[in-house]
Amino acid sequence: MKYFKIKNLTLFIFIIFFNLWSNPNLTPHENGDSPGYVSLANNFSDEKANDLRSFGYPLLIKFSMILDFDNWKKVLVLTQIFLHAFSMFILYLGLIKINYNENLALLLSLIIGIHPALIVYTNYLIAESFMGFVLILYWFIGISIIKTKFSSLNIFFLGFISSFAYMVKAVWILGFTTFIFPLMYLVKNKKKIILPLILLTFAHFSLPIFWESFKAKTNTNNEKFRYQSIVVNINMAAVRIGLIESAKGTDLYKKIDSLGYMDLAKQCNGKDDGRFRTIYHSIDFMDRYDLEFTKDILENSLLEFTCGQLINIYRIFSDRTHLPGYDAFKYMPHKLKYLYFSIYNFFYRPLLFLLLIFGVFLNFKNTGQRGMIIFNYSILVYFSLVLSLFTIAPVHMIRMRIPIEFLIVIHSISPVINYFRELDFLSDNKIFKYF
Repeated sequence: MKYFKIKNLTLFIFIIFFNLWSNPNLTPHENGDSPGYVSLANNFSDEKANDLRSFGYPLLIKFSMILDFDNWKKVLVLTQIFLHAFSMFILYLGLIKINYNENLALLLSLIIGIHPALIVYTNYLIAESFMGFVLILYWFIGISIIKTKFSSLNIFFLGFISSFAYMVKAVWILGFTTFIFPLMYLVKNKKKIILPLILLTFAHFSLPIFWESFKAKTNTNNEKFRYQSIVVNINMAAVRIGLIESAKGTDLYKKIDSLGYMDLAKQCNGKDDGRFRTIYHSIDFMDRYDLEFTKDILENSLLEFTCGQLINIYRIFSDRTHLPGYDAFKYMPHKLKYLYFSIYNFFYRPLLFLLLIFGVFLNFKNTGQRGMIIFNYSILVYFSLVLSLFTIAPVHMIRMRIPIEFLIVIHSISPVINYFRELDFLSDNKIFKYF
């Protein structure tokens, strides 16, 4: 037990210091999404800000402002590093809970904890890192329920965490459904599943209902500009796919035509190339927000839009990861840094997709853990589908997949290690016997 506690503490401290090594000055980085989060944190009643963003991530920003208003950005970065390390501690405990070997659980937690892309986004003022922490918490509660008896309180708590995840990023809008499949598998008496489903659904939508009620009381334009982010994403993805003629006569259509880019729009074929980027960067956010354009696309070209988006789903599992840059990790030897970055890049291409497919077959042979495996793959499949459908361009998937990196790594590495460990001719191999 003492060794177990030391391992937990060592893992936690090491990941904190490794992250700090990449950015010892706690330099905060921003992108185009950051100002919206900050505006909402400054004033949750800001109509322009709260129409675009939910309160989940701005709460973390507000917390940092309360701690030290003058240096809140650095406090936020430090908080995200701490939460990332703590999520690896939770992940380690979760893997032990589902009967992973302690050394394998430690190895996987360490690999994920020093993942270059996860380190990059602990330093950004955007929601990806925080969403990763919330999803690991959701996952841990979910597997705890699967491994023990179902209780109304646990189910409600899981739904509440799912609800908060939705308030952090809209991609989790129906994320609670990821627990329905293991629930249906594990509960043999289908009549007994009704109450847990009601509790789970009610809890998941509790915070969104609260948020919409709050906006309705404080906003005057709440009905006019709802769901800006998802509308803009659908519209610009439709332009990229080449579906501009399906929304002829709408304001966005007229705007593109007035700029002289209609011929370019008609030439778009799904690629994120110069033609699409010329159009994209020539119109501002509110020009992209055209609800009538969205309705026309979904009514006239739903199948074409869906296929045009899903055709790029493989890129979630093949695009190489973001890296902190060679200016990070001062005093780390260049060759070691190159090796560190190269291993993770090589993992994503070409290994990851092959390992995941191989892992699916190996995992579902494990009948004793099937409920947990269904839960894990439900999260992976759900997140991948929603991300593919509502991402403006495939290049954004590297950043957007950050919250599920932990499951991607787990279900590509651990099935292979378990497979080789069970082979007779490797049974005496010292490397595999430790895992």
